[in-house]
Amino acid sequence: IKPFTEACAANGTGVFALVKTSNPSSGQLQDMKYEDGRTLYEAVADLVEEWGEGTRGELGYSVIGAVVGATYPQQGTSLRARMPHTFFLVPGYGAQGATGKDIAGCFDANGNGAIVNASRSILCAWKEQEGVAFDVAARNEAIRMREDLCSCLKEMGKEEAEKFIQSAVDTIAGSIMMIVDNKDLIITYDPAKVMGNLF
Repeated sequence: IKPFTEACAANGTGVFALVKTSNPSSGQLQDMKYEDGRTLYEAVADLVEEWGEGTRGELGYSVIGAVVGATYPQQGTSLRARMPHTFFLVPGYGAQGATGKDIAGCFDANGNGAIVNASRSILCAWKEQEGVAFDVAARNEAIRMREDLCSCLKEMGKEEAEKFIQSAVDTIAGSIMMIVDNKDLIITYDPAKVMGNLF
């Protein structure tokens, strides 16, 4: 992993390692136990935290992030405690069934340390909203997602994450409208504008 961490540190970028993925069969491998009682995902989490020790930025996060599935909320909460200096990429929201309540434990006490990924639930929102145009349905779903996440984070006293998510979803929703107006159905956005300096 060292070549990756060195390249990330030198270029102001980051890399994510799979720790506990959101797919239903993830437990076939990731929940296997070592002799010391740790699961495979816990052992990988410990390694990720260790690998990132020398690369922590001003916000306390290293350049090595962890993929932690939203569909396993208890594991997400325990991994946040186990990996206090690791930024989480959280898939599984929406189409895979996770909600804001499931994800809230992935954020740290200050409401930082995670970004939530949603793809199908936004891209295919038009299938659930009869008679609504693709771009409008996608924007509606992005805003609904924002409200769900913000509400759950606020309940847990993590208002800083609430502010970040509002800003990020507003940027993405705006990009959806802009790109559809340009007759291009490929939704893209500038991660730097959405995420800022995460590390």
